[in-house]
Amino acid sequence: SLIEPTQTMSNFSSGPPQGMGGAGFGSPQGGGNAPDGRKRGFDQVGAGGQEGEKPQTYFKLMMSNKDAGTIIGRGGKTIQAIQTKSGSRVKVSNASDYFPGTECRVVAISGAMPNVGQAVAAILQEVFQDAEKLQAQAGEPPRETITTELLIPDMSCGLVIGKGGENIKSLQERSGARIQLTAKEKQAGGTQERILTVIGNIQQVTAGADAVLTKIYEDPKCQYMNTSTKYDGSEGGGGGGGGGG
Repeated sequence: SLIEPTQTMSNFSSGPPQGMGGAGFGSPQGGGNAPDGRKRGFDQVGAGGQEGEKPQTYFKLMMSNKDAGTIIGRGGKTIQAIQTKSGSRVKVSNASDYFPGTECRVVAISGAMPNVGQAVAAILQEVFQDAEKLQAQAGEPPRETITTELLIPDMSCGLVIGKGGENIKSLQERSGARIQLTAKEKQAGGTQERILTVIGNIQQVTAGADAVLTKIYEDPKCQYMNTSTKYDGSEGGGGGGGGGG
């Protein structure tokens, strides 16, 4: 059974995770806390982190309340395992703390780029692949396609789409997923992020998310201006650029 979490977990780090494949889903680097003991993460560490540390990569997904509960798990065990396995930090917004204009909670991931890719893959597997196994055990037909929604910085949209749509076409061809950018006028105002929808089977969606993560960090200027999970004016700003790894 699922729990509705009220707290997010602290940072965890570990050794190399089990292989997930994909260009951005390589072996982890970094992780853990900053040298002075402060938690590294969305509200405090920007693109360069502490002196001598690898640049931080940030990535966000949107999930329903049910799927957010799946990611956190009973007593926070699942999110702790994802963080330990990937070496990244994973933060989930509190129940009813939604991305503006939606009823979806925000999952924010930080770490070196390979670690972040590992966490994205683990999250998608936890939400979709494991759910398919339960459906099969219950005698229900598996879903042919799944949909996940990413949140990308406004300033990365041109890079993702490309001239005449050539970049997004390439991302779709490489992953096999259908990737669609939500029109800005169809989103609630007041944020500097856009919803990017990825549709396909579990392998295609995972590959699509990987391809998008890699693409947006081709340009160091593509940064999340809000690196927290909050959108009520109390969020931490700045940072979020640079692809580590």
